[in-house]
Amino acid sequence: MSRIITIILFVLLTVSCATQRQDDLIVLGAGLSHASEHSALQRSVANSPPKTIDKQFVITGHRISEGKGVVLAIRKFSSGIAFRTDQAAFQKITIYLPLSKPHGRINLSETEGVVAYLSSGSSNFPGTSGCYGYAYDGTLDFLKETNDKVTVFINIMFNLFSPRGWTKECGPLSVQETLTFDKRAVSSLTPWEGRAGKHVYDEILR
Repeated sequence: MSRIITIILFVLLTVSCATQRQDDLIVLGAGLSHASEHSALQRSVANSPPKTIDKQFVITGHRISEGKGVVLAIRKFSSGIAFRTDQAAFQKITIYLPLSKPHGRINLSETEGVVAYLSSGSSNFPGTSGCYGYAYDGTLDFLKETNDKVTVFINIMFNLFSPRGWTKECGPLSVQETLTFDKRAVSSLTPWEGRAGKHVYDEILR
């Protein structure tokens, strides 16, 4: 059954009849709302992944707060196959850099304090399907900056795990693409982008 759910999520994010939306943001003067939880979970999965995690953290781990660093936020949403609104799915990547103004190439494994967190799953059954995990290696190349945008080439490798402890649904994932991020302030973020919502559903439905 778990494998079927994973296949459905993959189809939702790729089929042409689904509505695909993506938002790419760079937030200056930012931090992670749950920095201590990220630190503990990142250490845990590096040694022996927990069988399960708090299903809400699959979503709330992407919350962004005021801070002294920079956060790159990649938000992908699929509305699902037409007339099947119960099949909406999300993928979020949140990358925290403990730098006030990143430039050039940043090697994640050589930069202390970096957190690159990815999670995906059903937007209707959060934390019960999909995958979550952290980058274990990779680079960010800051290519171009204007007053309101920053272009970055991302080449990151993630180790992903099932939030329910399933053993065959998740695994290594490489993210390699050039994206242009809109500059945003923490105060202007929506729940989908990184602000806490009244309910976790507000943060995974665009």
